[in-house]
Amino acid sequence: MLAEEFRSGETTILLIDSATRRLYEAPLFKIYYEPGGRNIPAPTPELCPHYYRGQSLPAWFEIGTITPIPEGVRHLEGYVWSSSNRVSPVQSIASLPSRVIGEAVADVDFLDSNVSLWFVVPTEEVSLRQRSSVVPSYSKGVWPTTGHHILHISDLHFGGRHAFRNQLARGVEARLGAESMLEALLDDLDSIGVLPNGIAFVAITGDLTWRGESHEFENALQMINELCSRLGLHTSQVVVVPGNHDIEWRDERGEIDENSELNFAHFSARLYGAPPEPQFFRIHRFRIGERTVTCIGLNSCRIEKKANAGLGFVGRQQLGSVAKVLGAIPLDGTEVRIALMHHHVVSVNYVEEIEWDTKRLSLMLDAESVLRHLMSLGVRLICHGHQHQPFVAEERRIIAGYVDPIARAEQTLDGRIVVVGGGSLGVDRAHLNIIGRNAYNLIDVNSDPERITIRTRVRSPAGPGFVDYHQIVV
Repeated sequence: MLAEEFRSGETTILLIDSATRRLYEAPLFKIYYEPGGRNIPAPTPELCPHYYRGQSLPAWFEIGTITPIPEGVRHLEGYVWSSSNRVSPVQSIASLPSRVIGEAVADVDFLDSNVSLWFVVPTEEVSLRQRSSVVPSYSKGVWPTTGHHILHISDLHFGGRHAFRNQLARGVEARLGAESMLEALLDDLDSIGVLPNGIAFVAITGDLTWRGESHEFENALQMINELCSRLGLHTSQVVVVPGNHDIEWRDERGEIDENSELNFAHFSARLYGAPPEPQFFRIHRFRIGERTVTCIGLNSCRIEKKANAGLGFVGRQQLGSVAKVLGAIPLDGTEVRIALMHHHVVSVNYVEEIEWDTKRLSLMLDAESVLRHLMSLGVRLICHGHQHQPFVAEERRIIAGYVDPIARAEQTLDGRIVVVGGGSLGVDRAHLNIIGRNAYNLIDVNSDPERITIRTRVRSPAGPGFVDYHQIVV
């Protein structure tokens, strides 16, 4: 903020006690500053702290009554770093790294730098164009949204088994006479009154591709960027996790490829503007109406390889990393935590079929561990893909002697979690499950403070377009 940009008494200055890290605020009445940064003496010495009275400094601020901000109030989440800060490509003692400009402040780690004046602006005053193109893998900051719905899509399967027009594909895979998946989705959102400005963020639970090839990821990237443009979203409002089809473990001999995750890593880096976290987990936080929604993206493809095809696994290391991040964010009554992963944590079919020629079956090996950990972290909803079958169920666990992963103390776990299968938005009919139709979910967490509404839309059996499959309140 420049000296001439504020109005006396209407601009707030935030103060932090570096010893206790307590936050205070005060009205700003006047800035004493001369162009060129020439040092000037204290304008009213009797009002200055005694250790500053005799000094000449580049600027002086006249402020009103200093008021403490109550502990537990996450006040800084409402601000982002302004472009008025001194920046450099990397963190230094006198600057911010340029990649954080436009990102949420979230905490007071910046006190470790040898600078006493920082510039922040309210989050709602920052346009999408002013936001950084770099999206961290996880952040404690909360971004406001204009929409009330979470768009959950899964199993887009760009490539040889895609059901829609695919302009980057070759030969018969292109399906040039059909509509694109994006066109079909946007037309349906418009027809049910969700557009414009109805989507808060997009959750994509894996299998963007059929074979994990670079041109398939290119098609997925193009579609996501166009989706953001049409919905008025920043890329931080898209949370993507990998599916087993996105991890290309085959080489020319059918053996495990050491670079199996390379194409997905390149895709993620291009989408988010930065290399992904090594395990690919992500945490994004949003303000939807009066509620904070924390979206946790988990990689359930940790053991994906030829011998384990179809088997999901999240692992203790990844769950521990998520617990560490969320443990630093107090959970209050207004926050909803949602987890994304590709593999299903409970069966969505009557019988889990075994491919007898390969002896393979599809399941998540640590499903119970995932359920218990997420329940203990306060997660209310799990969204997944993989089986190409829409699905909603509620799971409950009552376990005496459970060791909490954050407090590391024994307790009785009594938790509930809703599991939502996304079906497949993009795969062709031959690879759909028993429903036989493409599908997607709309999730509303804002209309009722106590409940979540899940609305599943499926392709119409009578022609183009989508129809309601079910609408469930949990």
